[in-house]
Amino acid sequence: MAVAESEVDALFDATRPRAEAVAARYRRVRPLRVAAGAFGCLPTVAVAIAVFSQWASRFDTDRFYLAAGAVIGLGLLAGALLLRRFARADAPIHDLADREIVQPLAARLVEGAVVSHPSLTPADWEPARLLPETYCQPWLVTRVAGRIAGRPARLDEGSLLFVGADSDASWEFEGWRVRVELPFTVGGHLRVRAPLPESHVRQERRDAFTPASGPTARLGDGRVIETAPPGHTYAGVAGPGDVPPDALVDDAVLALLASDDGLQLAALGNELWILMRRDRDAFRGAYRDSFDRDTWRAAAASMDVVERLARAVCAAASTHG
Repeated sequence: MAVAESEVDALFDATRPRAEAVAARYRRVRPLRVAAGAFGCLPTVAVAIAVFSQWASRFDTDRFYLAAGAVIGLGLLAGALLLRRFARADAPIHDLADREIVQPLAARLVEGAVVSHPSLTPADWEPARLLPETYCQPWLVTRVAGRIAGRPARLDEGSLLFVGADSDASWEFEGWRVRVELPFTVGGHLRVRAPLPESHVRQERRDAFTPASGPTARLGDGRVIETAPPGHTYAGVAGPGDVPPDALVDDAVLALLASDDGLQLAALGNELWILMRRDRDAFRGAYRDSFDRDTWRAAAASMDVVERLARAVCAAASTHG
């Protein structure tokens, strides 16, 4: 469902008054958040300054620390109460932003779009074997479910922060993770992945894949194209009529992958995974920092690439055999 830039601009202009109204509502409750932080932090900071400046030594030590503890406790209590009040006032604004800003854009880019904010589990990123295999702390995520390239699909937007098993090094993915239901079954596991830090990859899982040197060389940008046989990774046992994973990487698919070095791809079972790095979110926090014309234009362009890549993979499978 390609969307012209003029259509995106028209939708953006029509949505602007609603976005401004939502932003105005948020500005009215934002002082509660600032006050919560002030009450929670300032008493502690004041006591720390008194201690380190030795000003506290002028007073009876026991009484001073008793009073300091009471001040900090009252500050934290006041901060917690204000933060709770802010959360109650802010939640309806989030819902309003979803209805008035996020949903119109999602519906324009994804057929039958339904917007939600689910809690993620490892099953939401692990099977593709494109992201690190270490502990992950998922951040706020927006999910758009609907149809992409005419197939049932869902798009998750937001950040995933991975922490290395043998080091304190962290690695973050920020962008789209798209899962498209395929009309066929892949007899194995295909992945086109970007390099990952060594501390975030398990050797036994790396060994399951065999590099496809020819197609990888044609990409020529550091990404690696690999395949794994059926029965390995999350790929099930092969059945009659399954499409070999290497058959999905034809000239059209390679050309689309080469058009954006932030694209990654995986196919296994009857699922296609497309990962696309993006600098700014189009569907999350729209009323705060994402209501921007260029962001919406970029989202439409990104969705066009995702749709064309999904269609190209399906076309490659249809020519097999």
